[in-house]
Amino acid sequence: MSDSKLLKARAEIEAIIDRHDIAAHVVLHNAPGSLEIFYRLQPSYSRLIGLPPMVRLRSKLAEYKGDADAQRRDLEATANMVSGIATALGGNAMMMLELASLIDGWTGAKHTEMRRDDGSSDA
Repeated sequence: MSDSKLLKARAEIEAIIDRHDIAAHVVLHNAPGSLEIFYRLQPSYSRLIGLPPMVRLRSKLAEYKGDADAQRRDLEATANMVSGIATALGGNAMMMLELASLIDGWTGAKHTEMRRDDGSSDA
């Protein structure tokens, strides 16, 4: 469900991301179980169109006034952005899943089912 504290934090973080023209993937948590997960993959150099999983690359040489080197830099920066974020998320996900399993075992924790704003769940 929507958590006003997380929504406010998200808006502030998105403003920082936009102001600094960077990409990000962010997970926010507020007890007892609210999550806000979002990503921004459209800094000025990004050639991605759409949002995962429905994306495509758009890069026309005419948009660069024939400067193939500038076009190549943006394409390489886009590939690096996606690869870097994916690699970091994958490594962090494995570490956090192991940590969650350990802490659940130590504490005997039972978790509240996560629900989306529309009331649906992953169960």
